[in-house]
Amino acid sequence: MKKNLVELPSKLHRNLLLLATALGVLFNALFQNSWQLFINYTLLILFIFLVTYFLLRQNPSFDCHVYLAGTLAAMILACYYSLYTNPFFKLVNFVLLPILYGCSILFAYRDRLHISSLLRLLFAPLLALHRYCVNFVKALSPFNRLSAPRRNVFIGILISFLLLLFIIPLMISSDQMIDTLLKSWFKDFHFDLSTLLSYLFWFALVASYAYASLYRSLTYPSSQQTDPQQDTLLKPVNLFGRKTAIATVLTVLTIVYALFFALQLFYLAGHFRTNLGADFDYAQYARSGFFQLIALSLINIAILAATFYLLKEEQELRLIKVLLVLFTCLTLALACSSWLRMYLYERTYGYTMLRLLVFLFLYFEIAALLLSLVFICYQRLPIVKIILIAALLYYIVILFCNPEGYVAKKNIDRYYATGKLDTDYLSSLSADAAPQIMRLQEDNNQDVLFLLKQKQQQISAAYTPSKDFRAYNFSRCRADRLYGSLHLNQQLFQVFLQNNSDEDILSFSIASDAPATLFNNAIAAGQGSAHLVVYAPSASYTMQLHFSDGNTHTQTLTLLPRSDRTVYLSVVDEKDDWWIYAD
Repeated sequence: MKKNLVELPSKLHRNLLLLATALGVLFNALFQNSWQLFINYTLLILFIFLVTYFLLRQNPSFDCHVYLAGTLAAMILACYYSLYTNPFFKLVNFVLLPILYGCSILFAYRDRLHISSLLRLLFAPLLALHRYCVNFVKALSPFNRLSAPRRNVFIGILISFLLLLFIIPLMISSDQMIDTLLKSWFKDFHFDLSTLLSYLFWFALVASYAYASLYRSLTYPSSQQTDPQQDTLLKPVNLFGRKTAIATVLTVLTIVYALFFALQLFYLAGHFRTNLGADFDYAQYARSGFFQLIALSLINIAILAATFYLLKEEQELRLIKVLLVLFTCLTLALACSSWLRMYLYERTYGYTMLRLLVFLFLYFEIAALLLSLVFICYQRLPIVKIILIAALLYYIVILFCNPEGYVAKKNIDRYYATGKLDTDYLSSLSADAAPQIMRLQEDNNQDVLFLLKQKQQQISAAYTPSKDFRAYNFSRCRADRLYGSLHLNQQLFQVFLQNNSDEDILSFSIASDAPATLFNNAIAAGQGSAHLVVYAPSASYTMQLHFSDGNTHTQTLTLLPRSDRTVYLSVVDEKDDWWIYAD
């Protein structure tokens, strides 16, 4: 290291590595499968303060008495988690304890409290999480005695391992079929792969932060006076031969992704589809792994961006370019797989704004990846500027194409093609969707009539015509005009009938002054069902229930809908007969 950088004595550094490792192990022991904060959090705080005291007590500029006073105050707050359960005070203490920890160290060094010093002490270690892994490997292996090429390959494998701690769990959880295959392969092994990866991830994260944080505390007076660019902790790891290390990372990740897609193709060919069970739902399968695939593609884009940045000054990158092309193509395959899954899910369950935005994001991501392929070959291309300008233009186009109107249009087109319509979702759309929803005005479906009545009332309640130009909005004015032109003489409300009797209801009818409305769908004992009913001139209705044992029950009720335009009724057995109660 350079002379102007702070370096720890070897024995102290070894103790730091061991204690950071112990913190990672302890965190897993205290919190795996038990993420609520009780006495486990109290014990963790105690261990953190004790470890810090053990490492810093021999520093001549460190005032142990001041630090112990801060430790006492912190432990009083930490004991709250063992004694009480009020969520507000637990949250406040959760924020205060790190602040108190940082202040104890600053005051123990007789430093004046500055917000910037506290923030650097607590958050700067996040920029140096890599240091623990690199130095741990150096301490436990003949790292420095390796030849330069082998050392670079070793570093690349280490970085790949850390990345795979994130990537492999996402891969497994993204594909139900691969998860099934792996479980069948490892059924004789008595361990859960996802649990093992979770242990490794949290161990690496906690141990790395603990190492970086304690390192900064041990070198605090010097690190505060050192130029950030020369800070030992924040100084980037010297990759010696960056090309070799990065080529190793790209090779390992490319092989892992290639195996992932090979397994997917293996399943999609149908070889193991019969092992998934009769209840396998392909639409739900498409939905279950979609967001994991999105996360994987974003991680890959971050890896590509980091590679472009680190090698921007390098020459002779033929092998790297080949690996980048392969890796980018695999990322494109991830994005296309995400698109296909969302397409299958949307085709089954209909259109929503979230699903539309996901599609739009995927289109942009695919375009950006194709542009990256061009950039790999022609690196003079200003790819960052192009992507930023394209993103802005793309967003502007989306804004003024009325996405909600498009979603309503696709749902209504699907309704006319299949008879399926999610009226609850359509009712949640804003005034922007009014022209498309008005396409339903000639429909006689009771659910559709109820939807139109809802939209008419929503816009009537939310919009009051005003001559003040400041309140003008085109979509609201248009929706008020369109919904105001509807002549819905029938007013509808919903009846929710809960069958709490011992017999199944085969059918029931509701009658007022108008002819009775008969509902033929059965309601099993213990089940409920919702139905739309037309308002009568009076609130008096006659209900007739037809039971599975052949008996009927007739009762006259006064039905007064609640604010949600729903009447809740329950059928119970009472004195060898049935009775209907309004809740």
